[in-house]
Amino acid sequence: MKLYAYGDSWTWGAGLDDRTQSWPHELGKLLNVDVVNRGIPGSNNRNISYSIVRDHYNNLLHDNLVIVMWTTPFRLGTPAGKDTTADNNFLLSTIAYEEGFDIEIFNKHLTTAETLSSIHTAMDVLKNNKYVFTSAFHDYTNTDDELADHKHLLQISEHWAYPQGMHKTIYKTKNYDGGHPDAQKHQQIAELLYEHLD
Repeated sequence: MKLYAYGDSWTWGAGLDDRTQSWPHELGKLLNVDVVNRGIPGSNNRNISYSIVRDHYNNLLHDNLVIVMWTTPFRLGTPAGKDTTADNNFLLSTIAYEEGFDIEIFNKHLTTAETLSSIHTAMDVLKNNKYVFTSAFHDYTNTDDELADHKHLLQISEHWAYPQGMHKTIYKTKNYDGGHPDAQKHQQIAELLYEHLD
């Protein structure tokens, strides 16, 4: 069995001197399994789901453990994430602006829909796998959006670990300063996921 880990820069190991100190590799040590780290810096949730679907249809996930650390629901793709939807989203936002819509609200609706679609897509392709979902951080703005309520994620899938977000879990704060976990925090994330799997 291998561990396949998906996510953004928190999964990839941004800011670490040695990326083998990232939480997927630390968890792999605890489980005594080989690790395939599919984290992509700057990735949004649609990009993360694309990676899962690609590996599924290339028959790479059979009999392997999959852990997905989703990113914030409201993130658009960035060049680092190589997300082909970013230009499409920009085009849609431009059209919405020309039509007189509130761009901030429009983008939140757009990315929320993409996140829900991404989660359901991953659930479908992973239905025969042992898998766990978690999130690097949930929405850290003041919003009444349904997806920002972590209880809603538990209604989507029973496979969530720490749905309030790993940032809030390990830093004990809601506000996110844009930084990345250090090696000690990655170790803490790995131990939390190990406890959940146990």
